[in-house]
Amino acid sequence: MRKMHKDTFKVISIYVIFGTVWIVLSDWLLLNLRPDLEDFYYYSLIKGLVFVALSALIIFFTLRVQENRYDHLQKNLGAQTNALKNYEEILSLQRSMLHDLIDEAPLPMILHAENQQILRISRHFRDTTGYSLSEIPTIRAWVERAYTQKREEIYEHIIRSYNHKKNTYEGTFTISTKNSERRYWDWYSAYIGRDEQGLRNYVAIAIDITEQTQKEKDLKHLSYHDDLTNLYNRRYYNQIMELYADKKGSGVFLADINGLKLVNDVFGHHEGDNLLREFANLLREHLPKDSLIARIGGDEFVAVIPKFETRDIKGTIHSIRSKIKRSTSSMAPFLSAAFGYSKKPDNASLKQSFLRAENMLYKDKVHEYHMQTRSVVRALLEKLYEQTDESPRHLKRLHNLAIKFSQKMELSPQDKRELFMLIDLHDIGKISLDREIFDPEVNLTIEQREELKRHPEIGYRIANALPRLKNVAYAVLTHHENIDGSGFPFGLKRDSIPLSARIFRILDAYDEMRHSNGRRKTKKEALEALLSKRGIYYDAELLDTFIDAINA
Repeated sequence: MRKMHKDTFKVISIYVIFGTVWIVLSDWLLLNLRPDLEDFYYYSLIKGLVFVALSALIIFFTLRVQENRYDHLQKNLGAQTNALKNYEEILSLQRSMLHDLIDEAPLPMILHAENQQILRISRHFRDTTGYSLSEIPTIRAWVERAYTQKREEIYEHIIRSYNHKKNTYEGTFTISTKNSERRYWDWYSAYIGRDEQGLRNYVAIAIDITEQTQKEKDLKHLSYHDDLTNLYNRRYYNQIMELYADKKGSGVFLADINGLKLVNDVFGHHEGDNLLREFANLLREHLPKDSLIARIGGDEFVAVIPKFETRDIKGTIHSIRSKIKRSTSSMAPFLSAAFGYSKKPDNASLKQSFLRAENMLYKDKVHEYHMQTRSVVRALLEKLYEQTDESPRHLKRLHNLAIKFSQKMELSPQDKRELFMLIDLHDIGKISLDREIFDPEVNLTIEQREELKRHPEIGYRIANALPRLKNVAYAVLTHHENIDGSGFPFGLKRDSIPLSARIFRILDAYDEMRHSNGRRKTKKEALEALLSKRGIYYDAELLDTFIDAINA
């Protein structure tokens, strides 16, 4: 409308100017050309008609020019309108493509505007976090739901990003999903322009590094922890020693499991591992909560105690030993421990305290070993009776025979002790064999018979694991050897076989003949059978002494 008024004003202005000029100039020109003009009316009429004709032409051309300009402007306006329409279509297409890209992105993505409204979230974001767009319509709602710590700090950090237009790495953040699962995300933000309302829009992209972060944590944990007991390891302990080297009031506590090797050899390493875990739990339960407990060897444990009180540590040791005695675990009879401790003097190092605690531990270990041997042997025999064909009655008969023999032969106290211990432990290795081997209704295969021959070797390892039994361990290993070398496991001959093993060979064979599950021999028949192998299976002199003892 304003354009039309402007064009009208132009036409009127041209007409007024032309009319004024024409009136003035035409009258002046006419008077100068015809000073003697008498018929002025006639010429004035002609002049008026010429004025009208010229005015019409001028107005026509003026309107024509304006019309051409108007047509040109209309064309430009149409082109601009089409361009604007195309731009809007392109913008809409780009917006749609952006939404599709965000929806299908294989990463968590958020499209948000500077008014803090969240405009779009990716399907991956929704599936990972469990939140829909309706649940987190704004940045504030997202921060309140997903971030459990430093919410205001994180919120302010996001809002500040609206003040710049460059791509930025925001950092790693811990978020909480709808089902309270913790995820670790690396966030990146990018400015992507303005929307239809003129608001700046930003895309935030997250890279899920939860698995990587967890692996790093696991590796760090493994580098400082023992994977079996989950206590600290020697590497961490060495660092702690330096940290507490000059700390006043601290101290060292040492513990060492007795008989771990025995459990590993007899019952397998899985039971030994269970024993280690059980003992580690005892230490966690009874030592002060601020103790730094580490497993520094196979069966060795150490704790650095920041606030060390000797009286309290003595009570802790007593509590641990009482708990071990009351344990209902199948391995409880084989679990005992030695302890040592030392408080760090102000003018000494923690390493010196460790050495003092270690000396105390070794003394306690010797004492505990001797105290434990009897209970361990008793527990082993109970399992032997339970799992194999061995019986207490058989051992009792052998003991009675050994008493008669030792009196007749006048054995030394040491040889007598070794013989009686051998009687108790000769078949102890059988507890590690398959129970099926001892089923009387099962016909043993060749492989099972060979397996049965391994019991002296296993028994040797068991006896050798207990200091008080070391002197009888070799006799356990060789109690199936024959004088002529036809026995097992080594095929030893004569005096190469320990005295107690040669005596036992005779006692065991006699009792087996007299009380076997098959046809039992009479005393006379049994002695005759022994004599038939005199000098072959059995030591000739020892057999003669045994027969004299039996007949007596």
